[in-house]
Amino acid sequence: MRFLIYISLLTLLSIVLFYSLNVGYYRGELYYYNLVNEGGLSSYLSSLFRFDLIVAILNFSLLVLSCIFLSKNKHNNFKFRFYTLTGYFLFNFTNSLVFAIKNYIRNYYDVFELNVFVVLLKTYGGVVNLVYITPLILSGAMMLLFMLFAKKGVIKYIERNDIF
Repeated sequence: MRFLIYISLLTLLSIVLFYSLNVGYYRGELYYYNLVNEGGLSSYLSSLFRFDLIVAILNFSLLVLSCIFLSKNKHNNFKFRFYTLTGYFLFNFTNSLVFAIKNYIRNYYDVFELNVFVVLLKTYGGVVNLVYITPLILSGAMMLLFMLFAKKGVIKYIERNDIF
């Protein structure tokens, strides 16, 4: 029963993260270009940072829940849980990579987003590029942290079952 609860929570977090990156993160709307022309550049940039904070919280929640899920294992299903969680993290990483590529194309090739991005670069410099790739950096870091945590679990699993 706990297994289904953990899987449901992990799936819910992944869906919310997927939705946040693909639907809740608009870049190319004319509203933002009008906002920049009206002098609201700092509020636009703060909304980007706010979004990155939400993505960071979701990634951290996914990491914590995954580590709890992996540590509450029975020795006979450790591999299944590990591969399931690796699938969640790979999905998250792939989604963040697609998000970064999609925003790069929007920022450098689309007409109305290019204007906003150029103004942001002139005003705030290269730090703006970090805002756009933060989800990719976060998902990679969280996947690495999970693998480090899982490595300890794999070592315990091997010692417990005398595999080598």
